[in-house]
Amino acid sequence: MPPSSTLTSAHYDVDSYLSAVNLAYNEGWSDGLPVIPPTEDLIRAFLDGVGLAPSDVIVEIAERGRVITAEKLAVNAVMAGCLPEYMPVLVAILEAMADPRYRFNHLASMGSAWPLVVVNGPIAERIGLNSGVYLFGPGHRANLSIARGLSLVLRNCAGARFEDTQRGQWGNPMRLVGCIAENENVGWTPLHVQRGFRAEESVVTVVSVYPGSPVHINVNERGETVEGLLDSVCYAMANWGGAIYNRGVYTLLIPPNYIEWFHRAGWSKDTVHDYMVENTKASVASLKTRRVWGKHLEDVDPAQLEIRPGDDQVFIHLLKKHPTLEPYVSWPIALQPDYDRDVDVFVVAAGGNAGDRMGLMVPNYVSTNPVSRVVRA
Repeated sequence: MPPSSTLTSAHYDVDSYLSAVNLAYNEGWSDGLPVIPPTEDLIRAFLDGVGLAPSDVIVEIAERGRVITAEKLAVNAVMAGCLPEYMPVLVAILEAMADPRYRFNHLASMGSAWPLVVVNGPIAERIGLNSGVYLFGPGHRANLSIARGLSLVLRNCAGARFEDTQRGQWGNPMRLVGCIAENENVGWTPLHVQRGFRAEESVVTVVSVYPGSPVHINVNERGETVEGLLDSVCYAMANWGGAIYNRGVYTLLIPPNYIEWFHRAGWSKDTVHDYMVENTKASVASLKTRRVWGKHLEDVDPAQLEIRPGDDQVFIHLLKKHPTLEPYVSWPIALQPDYDRDVDVFVVAAGGNAGDRMGLMVPNYVSTNPVSRVVRA
């Protein structure tokens, strides 16, 4: 039996546009900003854009016991201000987030994690996604409305609201701005190709990040060495966050003006990546000073924080795994016995072509990995 073409969402009669906007506020469908009223004609235009029937299931979120249909996604995409041609991107984002490796429930944590979405491939240019100046906006409809559409559909269909399961201490502005494209015109291998996809494919990658991202890392241009640029980044990564040594997948945003430096030095994305893996580290002495050392051990002993001779010469690499030292800097593996946590850094070409800084997206701490999905459009 073919999926039903009948819209099943409740219908409301209103006497004006403003009444429709206020209805969304009163019913709790809004994120605090005005919405576009989701009329039946608009909803059907969005469904037609992806060739889906209203009852087609986009994802089942097992951890929440929720199902998101094409109709519900279309309703929320309309309300967010999307255009129909954005729908394939939203479908792919939801598919990525429903992957077991993403571990959907981590979004309810007190850390306020939320996905950064990186879009690669032809669709980014086709729908006008920004990869350059003023990367996180405002000013670019595709970037902001896709990010907001994702936020609204998870708010209204998967409990991602503070009135339900959301327990974030701060909240996360990525919910409104966290969709970007990678600049694929700078001569570096795009992220999706590095992750095993074909260059001609359109792909979304979701990476959960903490609020406060991107962290601005000012670099020292004196001497004009690429090692000097990256040393500032490595130090910032290894010393972020106070009493935490955050193991996960970071995303480093490098703007075109610095990519030119790397080109002159003959450095590829892989060269940048490998340099960071080898040089992003902290000494045991510094970790003790920050009160990271032994933080997650149950038998906490204040003497563990005493800095001993040689502690300043023993280093823990942030982007490598250290089986014998993990208990001293990371959550006990018993909390996630079936989970292989990725430890890495994505190098992404993005941002304006001026300025003496790079951008660092800091990952959620414990229970999620990035996931990529092809956009079927």
